[in-house]
Amino acid sequence: MKTNMENPSGLRPPLIPWLSLVGIILLQSSSNTISNFPAYSAQLIQLLSISSLQLNSLIVASELGKLLDCFCIIALEHLPLWAMLAIGMVLGSMAYVVQFLFLLNKITYLSYGHLLLLHFLAGNSICWFNTVCSHAAESNFLIDHHQTVIALTSTYSGLSGKLYTLLVEAVHGPGARNASTYLILNCVIPIGVGLVFLLIVRVPPKNPIKSVENGSFSFIFMIAAVIGGYAVFDSVSSAAQQVSPRLRLAILVVLIILPIVMPIGKVLERFKLEKWHNKIICQTSSSDHHEADEQDIENMDEVTIIIDTGHENKNSDERDEKRDCVEKEEQNGKREEVQANDLGLKELLLNVGFWLYFLVNACGSTLIMAYFNNLGRISKSRAQADAPFLLAISSSFGFFGRLFTVIFDWFTRYIYKLQLIIYIYEHFINILKTG
Repeated sequence: MKTNMENPSGLRPPLIPWLSLVGIILLQSSSNTISNFPAYSAQLIQLLSISSLQLNSLIVASELGKLLDCFCIIALEHLPLWAMLAIGMVLGSMAYVVQFLFLLNKITYLSYGHLLLLHFLAGNSICWFNTVCSHAAESNFLIDHHQTVIALTSTYSGLSGKLYTLLVEAVHGPGARNASTYLILNCVIPIGVGLVFLLIVRVPPKNPIKSVENGSFSFIFMIAAVIGGYAVFDSVSSAAQQVSPRLRLAILVVLIILPIVMPIGKVLERFKLEKWHNKIICQTSSSDHHEADEQDIENMDEVTIIIDTGHENKNSDERDEKRDCVEKEEQNGKREEVQANDLGLKELLLNVGFWLYFLVNACGSTLIMAYFNNLGRISKSRAQADAPFLLAISSSFGFFGRLFTVIFDWFTRYIYKLQLIIYIYEHFINILKTG
């Protein structure tokens, strides 16, 4: 008697997506190097004798570099993933190595225009890292999960300020803000993490079978919430400040890579399933030799075929009913989406939602830039606060704020899908009752 469990490959869990998720989180956590600029900007002001307005212009140059992400998207169609990552590494290294050598007097002259160009390159390098992360997420997860994975991993870029602050404190001690150390870390850390990213992240072939349970995302959200809670506690608690910075850094790094337990758990699950699979095959083979003859098997097969045919017809009708309901819902959703996308320029400018979205993004980004640029002044106005301390707090709470929006969006879409399933089930029951 043949069995449907002869091929254990169907039991293979989706390890590659979860390993890729860990790599994306690591790269996002370390690539937002611009975020730690306020921690050492005061030293640049003293060294270069630049005004606060010129300091603000440096941040503006970094943001302008991010506007060229369209070139990253175009390059993605022609370059492999490793080449995209290499370009981001080279641009970031150029931006920070030159500044590092200038602080060490290895480069005798660096004009303000050169500094603007270097910050422009640093901002643009982040675009290449973000494009790589987005492409890896889209390649390894189902289309229904693209938005969730990209939004979730993007929140980890808010941890860069906290991560680099702990790295500098681990080297120089609590409260340290050595500009040269920040600059060399901005160069070295993304390169090291990028190499790890290339080792564990794989881009599967087109249209692969990718199965990820929604419960797994709940676990990832829980880990992210724990990371945010620890980052806030480590920043504001006086008890945490008494602990060695290296230990605090080690705890944060372990929490960041904690999603690695997902692929490890999948490996253990696969091992158990394959062991059970082999055991069932042995029992089936033994039963075939000692308990049934060929005639009995043929009779059983005929009965099974008849029963299966009846079940298949019934299940086919059920699937057709469900498919019709789902197709109607999808058509309604696509029709609404097309109507929203067909807005012309005039209708767009008259749309209240567009202007609300524009003002929130414009004013929100402006407030964030103004706050980060003036962390040095804020720290001077408060005798008990310094720029790295304020940077760590703002980075931690910023991560929490981004995470909350992602979780809220995911749960609302999950509830919508649950309501749709309930609607289809009730509709199917009504059809059975009327039939």
